[in-house]
Amino acid sequence: MEVVKYLVEVGKAEVDKARNNDGLTPLFMASNKDNLDIVKCLVVVRKSDVNKADAVRMITLIVASHFGPLKVVKYLLEEGKAEVDNVMIDGETLHVAKSKGYEGIVRYLKGKDAKE
Repeated sequence: MEVVKYLVEVGKAEVDKARNNDGLTPLFMASNKDNLDIVKCLVVVRKSDVNKADAVRMITLIVASHFGPLKVVKYLLEEGKAEVDNVMIDGETLHVAKSKGYEGIVRYLKGKDAKE
């Protein structure tokens, strides 16, 4: 976390332009690893775009819904202003959470009026 804070706050890293070999941004990688502190740092300090698609047209909310960290899903929707029904290649956010069996995320997304 300290390295991320340094790169973001002091180094002014351009987090929406940075990508790994798979085309994933730091926000994507933090969202699928359940790193809420890093997600918050990227969204708050560097204003990382939570609705920006990666190389295969997935958005961060889809990634979080696929890997199951409910606290990241909540943060992206409530604080990051993610679009609950932003569509990607494999379907909608709710569909992804259902297919992975994440009932807590499914209930939460339904409460946010996610499309079935």
